[in-house]
This record gives sequence, structure tokens and C-alpha cells, in this order.
Amino acid sequence: MKAGTADITARIDLMFNRDSPQRQAEMNSLDGIDAVPLAFAEDYQGDRVYALMAGMISMLDASYNYKDEFFLLDELDHQKLYNSARNLETIAWRLNSLKKKMAICFC
Repeated sequence: MKAGTADITARIDLMFNRDSPQRQAEMNSLDGIDAVPLAFAEDYQGDRVYALMAGMISMLDASYNYKDEFFLLDELDHQKLYNSARNLETIAWRLNSLKKKMAICFC
């Protein structure tokens, strides 16, 4: 966490609060998968971990149509779920690639 940011519990609460204007303001009004690239942008001055996690959480919320409970006859959009899974794979690949790149740079 960057200096001057709220404690971890407050950050987690903010991350999972779908309707918080502060959540979107911190991420340049981006949400969902659109917020994830902030974590990888070299010129981003905010909390990269927060941007990555909040982006992933809101992306997954959207893939489940922002519902917290499901019933037997509810339908899910298979394409949204597939896209979220692919996005998570891409994020994992990028993080792993950056880890390898950083290990090479500092050795």
C-alpha cells in the first residue's frame, strides 16, 4: 500500500462496495476490466494492487449480472463467464511475465 492510504480493512471494504463513488474516482472513473490496465501502466500513480483487485472484482460481479444469490431457474450468461475466465488467465500471465522480467533486471 502507498503511504497515506487507508488501512487494509477499509481498502477491502471499499473494493467490495459496488456503488462507492470513491472507488471509481481513485481509478480514474474506470471500473471492471477497464480498470485492470491501470495496475500495469507505468505512469499510474495510484495503488496498483487496489486497481487490479477492484477491477477484477467488478469484472466478476458483472459476469454474474451483479447478483449475490441465485436460484434454480436463474440463467447465467455463458459468454460473460467465459470472457471473465479468459481475462483472469491473461492477468495471471501478465503478472508472471512481469515477475520474470523483474527477476532478470535485478540479478
